[in-house]
Amino acid sequence: MKRIDPELLKNNIEKRLADDMKNSFVGGGSILVKQDGEVLYRKCFGVRSVASAEAVGEDTIYRLASMTKPICTVAALILVDRGLIALD
Repeated sequence: MKRIDPELLKNNIEKRLADDMKNSFVGGGSILVKQDGEVLYRKCFGVRSVASAEAVGEDTIYRLASMTKPICTVAALILVDRGLIALD
């Protein structure tokens, strides 16, 4: 598997987050990216609730809904990584 460049990953995530928060697409969240057991990126950002303005932390509990799409996406990308399917 190709190694992810942690600095490039950080720059891409934080640029996207800044844009999404500026446009009010995202109020807050927590991101963790690992590869081969190594933490490449970990950050909490924004607020838990716009009403309370309480910051997101590692202990924040999220309501999850419609999780089949991201789970299927990850499964498909694993198959791409293994060379069993192609995205195109």
